[in-house]
Amino acid sequence: MAGQMGQIKSIHDMIGMIQRRFWMIVMICAMGAIMAIYVATTREHVYRSAALIQIELPLVQNMIGAKAADTTHELQLIRHRVLARDRMIDLVKTYNLSSGDTADTLTQTAETLRTNIDIRPLYDQDGVWAANAPPSGLIVEAHSKDPELAAQLANELVRAVLSENSTQRQRSTQEALKFFEREAGRVTVDIERIELQISEFKRINAPLLAHNLVSMRSQIEEMRLQGMDIAQRITAIESLPNSQFERRSDELERLKAQSQSIGQGIAAIQNKLAAVPAVERKLNVLERERKRLEKQYSIITERYAEAELTAQVEQTQRSSRFQVLEEAMVPQEPVSRSRKRILIFGSVAGLLFALTVTLMIEVLNPAIRRAEHLERDLGIMPVVSIPTVRV
Repeated sequence: MAGQMGQIKSIHDMIGMIQRRFWMIVMICAMGAIMAIYVATTREHVYRSAALIQIELPLVQNMIGAKAADTTHELQLIRHRVLARDRMIDLVKTYNLSSGDTADTLTQTAETLRTNIDIRPLYDQDGVWAANAPPSGLIVEAHSKDPELAAQLANELVRAVLSENSTQRQRSTQEALKFFEREAGRVTVDIERIELQISEFKRINAPLLAHNLVSMRSQIEEMRLQGMDIAQRITAIESLPNSQFERRSDELERLKAQSQSIGQGIAAIQNKLAAVPAVERKLNVLERERKRLEKQYSIITERYAEAELTAQVEQTQRSSRFQVLEEAMVPQEPVSRSRKRILIFGSVAGLLFALTVTLMIEVLNPAIRRAEHLERDLGIMPVVSIPTVRV
């Protein structure tokens, strides 16, 4: 390859190559120019029309809990609904963009229309790099071969965005209110149920509740003192002589019965004391469940109040709302490449292609055409150089 490329090593060689292949270069350039002219004349212009919508954040943003992520999500939902297939088909029918009325034709035209429409958020320059920065606006643009149609489509989309924003916010607010109403009712029923359980549990286990511990322990202490007194009296009777002991045998039996009854009473109270921890654990479980439900109810009421405030804000139009700053205008210049630029690019591309083809032919067909080539490539000094003779 180095030997083949050796024929073109200077500007003089390049000029010679162009002279030898001049007509071929001209033909290729002419073909390229013809193709560029054809593309430029058959290519239709595409016009772009855009509208600008400003997003005003709510004045009570912190109170109603509005966040940048919520606003961005809402914009995505609006975009999806506005660009839905059914809405695109309605636009196709409204502006008579389809060549047929069949379902397949309308759907295909609607898909093509959707590719020529864009709705994207606009961020402030200071907030582009900020985390969770809320968008400050929306750009709605439409592309079409007809400049008037592009402007009409963009303005129609703006109206759809405004309508969808109002409908979505009202729907979301009403759904939130209904949800919190249902949850508040459900939790209220659960609280009433758990309170009835607690009341019934306390009624059944009243003697075993913790506030009776002191009383039961006092009873045990009193009964033990009585038992000690009776035990002393029994011991005193049993230590009497037989003559006196027999006279007091009935009293002794009565004292023994009282001692036995006191022992049984103490055992019964001790059994109750042993059951108190289990009862308290069960009661604590019920109390914790009631506190959990009450806390849940408090959260629900707070959220319900926030939803009501949001509804009031919506009614007074102090929530984040859309305001059209710039309506879509009929574009004067197309956004597609101009015909003059296509002609220039096509001519330049044809020239470069012609030079590339010429160079490849020279490389694939090496020949020694001049005396200096023979001396340079083979190291042979020519004796005679016969010039080219044109007859």
